[in-house]
Amino acid sequence: MLVSEMTDEQLRNLIANHQKHRAFDQPVYTEALEELQRREGPSLTLDTTIKRILASAAAGEFLTYGDVAKANGCEWVKVRRQMPRHLDRVLAKAHARQAPLITAIVVNEGDRKTGELKESSLSGFIAGAERLGLQISNPNTFLLEQQQATFRYAVDHRTL
Repeated sequence: MLVSEMTDEQLRNLIANHQKHRAFDQPVYTEALEELQRREGPSLTLDTTIKRILASAAAGEFLTYGDVAKANGCEWVKVRRQMPRHLDRVLAKAHARQAPLITAIVVNEGDRKTGELKESSLSGFIAGAERLGLQISNPNTFLLEQQQATFRYAVDHRTL
């Protein structure tokens, strides 16, 4: 069965099974991530978000959720509820491509200079990493490591 012919539930199950079995290198995994994102509407796209994150990282800058929305041609207020799922899919695609967890540099407006993630955002980021099978003993240290790795990665990569 083609990914485009699957129901949303089938796509979510396929993604979950690939994550459970650590089968991130399978092309169908990233196809399913992209198809599920596409079905949510034309507002947020994985490739647009990835390019925007990597452009900020290459410049050594953090970016905000609002910046991600704007890069996708959206108003933050209209996509704020989609943003956690969207960034989780970006995270999964980055991991599938053996890249750093690039969403680590997406922060709230007030934390643009420091890169700090507040409790709810940090817990969402860590939960996404753990769904990918990563073991995290210190969330703040892990976040900092991923942020630094993203800045280094972006110097040589403009996309995943």
